[in-house]
Amino acid sequence: MTVARMALEREGYLVLTAEDGEEALDVSRKFPGSIHALVADVSMPKMDGIELRKRIVAERPGIKVLLTSAFVHAPVQRVPFSIQAVRRERAEGVNPPASHHGGAGVTANSRKC
Repeated sequence: MTVARMALEREGYLVLTAEDGEEALDVSRKFPGSIHALVADVSMPKMDGIELRKRIVAERPGIKVLLTSAFVHAPVQRVPFSIQAVRRERAEGVNPPASHHGGAGVTANSRKC
């Protein structure tokens, strides 16, 4: 997720990363601030993106979720997602915090980009 992380950070987001779904949920639970968005791969070891979405939304109502997949026929945004998509989300209310202390986003992926 190095490329995605750098792109999101350039847009002003504080990015929390994890190698799989279980770690992403753990990172979310340990982060004391707001988390505005989750970007996760549908297919991850230990916990897939769909299950991660269900759990994290239950714990953090209102979080925006973008599930991605490298599979061509998956019914989700394909990897890599575009920075234009992030900008559209920002226009719809997923803004980076004014300071990095106010909130973050979690990205989880089973492979490095």
